[in-house]
Amino acid sequence: MNETLRYLIFFMLTTPALGWAADCDKAKISYLLETAAAQENIYAVQFALDLGANPNGVTEAISIKCFAGMPTASPVMHAASHEDTGILKLLLKNGASANVGCCDSSALQIANENKNPEAAKLLKEYGANY
Repeated sequence: MNETLRYLIFFMLTTPALGWAADCDKAKISYLLETAAAQENIYAVQFALDLGANPNGVTEAISIKCFAGMPTASPVMHAASHEDTGILKLLLKNGASANVGCCDSSALQIANENKNPEAAKLLKEYGANY
């Protein structure tokens, strides 16, 4: 089994969320998705999506409620920075928003800054406009 996937499964099963609601359990899976996207592990991304991860990642409100405000970033933001667009395609096909942003930047801007025209084109095809 891939080491990253093993880590993600371990994290999901052992890390307690601070909140008590079921949405915190789902948030852990969505955080796994963010981690998998950041580490460019398409198999772990698919695994997290299969488990019901939100393709847009963890919202700020859920981060505050479940993870004491731990910073998070959209999986699409991570994927837009990678040369291989496989993860980006997978996320977008599973309903992730192409119009995501953080810290005065957007996924489209990140793709352009990383000189990744294929990612920029894909984001535009899915409606990115900033």
